[in-house]
Amino acid sequence: ALSPLAMLQLRLAPPHHFASFDACPATGTIEYISDYTNNVINIYKGRFAGQAPCGQITSSGMVNPQGMFVKASTHDLYVANTGGHDIFVFHRGGRRPFISYTDPSDQNPDDVTVAKDGTVIAANIFQANFQEAGSISTWHHDGFFIGNFPMPNSFEGLYVTVQKDGTLYYNDVDLPSGLGLLWTGSCPNGACGTFTSTGATTSFPGGLRSADGEDLVQI
Repeated sequence: ALSPLAMLQLRLAPPHHFASFDACPATGTIEYISDYTNNVINIYKGRFAGQAPCGQITSSGMVNPQGMFVKASTHDLYVANTGGHDIFVFHRGGRRPFISYTDPSDQNPDDVTVAKDGTVIAANIFQANFQEAGSISTWHHDGFFIGNFPMPNSFEGLYVTVQKDGTLYYNDVDLPSGLGLLWTGSCPNGACGTFTSTGATTSFPGGLRSADGEDLVQI
């Protein structure tokens, strides 16, 4: 199997099998953690420390979930369903996706976000048949596919975030060096323009998000 970084993944034990359940509160703070190996989303309430999940999502078709995004206005959970080649969306408390987004060019998404104008944006590691390196896929909120936009100078695409003014950032990585670059651009109404490097470099970059005040946070 290939890990998110296309390196040999060694599993010391087979994946566990879970049944979906949700005993989480209908209101208040909850957190989601994707479990790539076990094909499950774990849900926690309040603070993480010293607790088991109050819920788990193990929907049929969920394979190797990775990056996630929670839409503040609806509390809907968007999941990059990497091994399923699509994006799943769940209502809070839902056990099955009420909508999914698929790029017809058969991509492996590893992160997803939603822009202020409602555009759903995914960052893809690579195309499923390895014919293409990293790219960005976009959809209207109703599921209509807009387009696929290749990442320049990319070996593998990684994570994506969009700020309130529509500025998009994504990172990528070159293997085996592990050198990562941070790129920026915009995708108004899902039509992405030119992506340019910010000049910021990292080693094996990870998750990427816009924090309060629009500071950019990157693992």
